[in-house]
Amino acid sequence: MLIRLFLLFTLLPAVELYLLLRLGGLVGPIPTFLIVLATGVIGAQLARQEGHHVLMKLQEQMSRGQPPARQLVEGVLVFAGGLLLVTPGILTDFVGFSMIVPGLRPRIASAVMSWAAANVELKGVHVDIGGARYTGPPPDGSPAQDPAVTESSPFDHPTA
Repeated sequence: MLIRLFLLFTLLPAVELYLLLRLGGLVGPIPTFLIVLATGVIGAQLARQEGHHVLMKLQEQMSRGQPPARQLVEGVLVFAGGLLLVTPGILTDFVGFSMIVPGLRPRIASAVMSWAAANVELKGVHVDIGGARYTGPPPDGSPAQDPAVTESSPFDHPTA
């Protein structure tokens, strides 16, 4: 875990700085600055547009009672990609764009879902977004229970 944090917070920024300096040496400092600025602006706009599109698909699936797992993963990818795009750097821009671009995002989402299926255990799923609700069964096949509906508190029903 410590090695991963070291790589994330020390090595990655060092590589990004090196790549930006090399780019600055090739095209000059002002074009490099403009490239960094443009990727941030374009990335933020693309993330907003694709995030809205994913949210609409998510609400549509939930209103039909379908599990929204893929749309949730794609939503997280769009959000993370947007964050990476507003972070100055060459590698972060490349990864960020790949997470947002509609042609690549479904492939990345499939890989994330495959990894999660092999490594994450779910007890049950409950999602409520914009009035659309999905409550999925736990993976063991037992009936799903919505804690907001099935559990009661002594304070829910005052006695006289």
